[in-house]
Amino acid sequence: MNFYLGIDGGGSSLKALLGDENKKIIGAIKSGPVNYQSAGLEKTKANFASLFNYCENYFKVAIGDIKCICLGCAGANNKQDKMIYANMIKELGYKGKLLIYNDAYIALVGANGEAKGAVLISGTGSIAYGISKDGKHVRVGGWGHIIGDEGSGYAIGRDALNAITRSIDGIIPQTKLTEAILNKLNISNLDELITFVYDPNTQKQHIAELSPIVIEKASEDRIAAKIVDDAVNNLWQMVYGLKIKMDMDSFNLSLSGSILTETDVIRKKIIKKLNEELPQIQITMGKYKPDYGALTIAWAEAAI
Repeated sequence: MNFYLGIDGGGSSLKALLGDENKKIIGAIKSGPVNYQSAGLEKTKANFASLFNYCENYFKVAIGDIKCICLGCAGANNKQDKMIYANMIKELGYKGKLLIYNDAYIALVGANGEAKGAVLISGTGSIAYGISKDGKHVRVGGWGHIIGDEGSGYAIGRDALNAITRSIDGIIPQTKLTEAILNKLNISNLDELITFVYDPNTQKQHIAELSPIVIEKASEDRIAAKIVDDAVNNLWQMVYGLKIKMDMDSFNLSLSGSILTETDVIRKKIIKKLNEELPQIQITMGKYKPDYGALTIAWAEAAI
């Protein structure tokens, strides 16, 4: 029997679905992050190896039994990135068909159930991605945490840390975020906060993990509320930019990513804002998750 693997290589972790030739899902697998630009080549390769080992040891599916892999990854933005991923996976012994896309594309296919419409993603990072009527793939955002990722979990966490330092410096009023985040990080002073932020082991997902605190405090702290409102404004502006690039007034927009699917506050605010500013866009929650979108693409490649 032939097997198929759909991989969502997000910024914080790898999530995969293993399916067979009868379009039956065998099981789900999780591993560490596989964005080599942030996790590094060695760690990324080790996490792919862990994925294949799990398939063989737990599901009894050897790497040679997998006919097609579809990988959607935040770090797969150009031919060079895709070549790096392809070589890495082939070095682990894979010889089947390999499809590599930006993670936004597999999220769109999963969310909409097909390669149509658009998706707004806010998780560790952020991006808006759509397919126009003439089949053109367009994106807004997705520039990474150093120069982009507005409205993402990382941006919310980063802005909270910035607010804490500005509050300590007396530039802005005191905020409840200071005590809440220091407690979360189990630290007691600014020196320890600096150590955490600039520790080489602190990854962007660790900053993004602070976002739930900001969202929780938004109802009682005006600094936190402003950070949340700024995130919402950045996200709707991304959709506006996508509308211009797609040259379409009306299209289906699915919401995806943990910030939009797991937090009521931001989801409700962005839906309200989009309904006010872009009422012709139909907003839905995604049908399926990105890993299922990737598996769907792998199945489609084999005409299953």
